[in-house]
Order: sequence, then C-alpha cells, then structure tokens
Amino acid sequence: PIAAFFLFGDGGRTLGTSRSPSQSASQSQSQSQSANASTTSSPSDPVLRRAQGGDAEAQVAMGLRYYLGKDAQVDHVKAVEWFRKAAEQGDAEGQSRLGVMYVDGKGVAKDDKMAVEWYRKAAEQGHGMAQFHLGWMYEHGRGLPKDEGKAVEWYRKATAQGHTEAQKNLDRLLAASRAQPARPTPPTPQEFIRLSRHGSAAEVKKAIESGAPLEARDEQYGGTPLMWAAAQNKDPGAISALLSAGANVNARDNNDGT
Repeated sequence: PIAAFFLFGDGGRTLGTSRSPSQSASQSQSQSQSANASTTSSPSDPVLRRAQGGDAEAQVAMGLRYYLGKDAQVDHVKAVEWFRKAAEQGDAEGQSRLGVMYVDGKGVAKDDKMAVEWYRKAAEQGHGMAQFHLGWMYEHGRGLPKDEGKAVEWYRKATAQGHTEAQKNLDRLLAASRAQPARPTPPTPQEFIRLSRHGSAAEVKKAIESGAPLEARDEQYGGTPLMWAAAQNKDPGAISALLSAGANVNARDNNDGT
C-alpha cells in the first residue's frame, strides 16, 4: 500500500502511514466539505486577489481551499489549476502539491511520471516533503525505474530537514542493505583464466557468481580464450560451469584461431 503521503490540511502537512493518499485525503475532505460546502471565495477576498495577481503563495492557498472545501466548494480541478499556476512559477510548494494530485489522480488524470517530474522540480529546490515523495517513488518504482540507492539518497536529504517518515524509511532501507551478504569481488581476467585452468568446479562457479568476465583471455599466450584454458582443467565440472554460464565455446585467439 502507498504509505506516508501528506494530507492537505489548513496549509500544513500531516503524515499517514497506513492509509493511501486518496483514503486519507477523502476523510479530511469530507469533514471540511460538510462544514464549508455553502461558502465560496468572494471576489473581494484578499487571498483570491493576491492569487489572481500572480502571488504563488496565495495560489497554493487557493488550491488548498478547493481541495479541502474550505471557504469554497470542493473542486479538485480548480485545486489543480491553482497548484499548477504556482508550480509553473517555480514555487516548490506548488510543485510538490501538484505532484500529489498526479499520484492520486484527483483533478487530473493519474500519472506517476508527471508526479515524479513535479516532485523532482521541488526536491531539487530543497523542499523536504518533495524529497521524501521522490525517494518513495524511487523505492517503489513508481513513474521511474526502481532504484533503492536513489531512494536512500532522497530520503537522506529529507531526513536532514527533519522529516520523520523519511528517517524511518531511510533506516529501514539501510538495515535491509546491511542484512544482505556482500557480493564477493570478481576475479580479474587473468585470475579467472587461472581458475578455469587449475581451479575446481566449485571455485569456477563461485567466480562466475561474483561476476567474473566470461570473455576473459590469456594474453600471456596470444589471447587464448577462456574455454581453451578450461579444456586443460582436470575437473570436467569447470567446463560445464562455464558452458552453463554462457561462455563462448567458439571464441578465437589473437591469431584468429579457434
């Protein structure tokens, strides 16, 4: 389940860890809508006038009004319009909130790629909540390829700004990383040639699992291909391991021999 996306509330942010953004926001929205459904923004409203005049902070505030139904009828399309006005001026708060609308598909077609685009714009300006969201998108592969390393990077940045949920996610990912056994360092091409020629089948398999280069050549002997070296091994399992891994049995040496 989607976890820890902020809710819109009185211009602030509240975290939810077990409900999706849509579930959490819907509860907040219905409460605000019932209390404010009959009110609308007056043309003389100073916040509205500032927003119409291009003030990005006021534009975000207007977006919140329409999202929550606070001093206006709930209207997600209008909320998106106001968030977008602020976002397109480069306002990080507007960009981050517009990203959430794309994730939830409210007032706009659901689009994780667009959400990532807006989160990134805000995150690169140092917006802590957007940094957290971008980390979450990387962790779960939403709108971009999954990359836990990038998730850690953005969670770390959000954590540095005091974002508690980012800290929890960062700690979880780092703990999981430490729990995984480190992958052994693969042998050099020359070391792998030697193993293929003289090592046991188990040693050859271990080298392959570590990422040993199957295209390795013995440059001391005219670029002798890996399979030539393995053919000299007294353990037939060495050649079998190389063949199973996809080593090229038709490789040629530097003199174009096979």
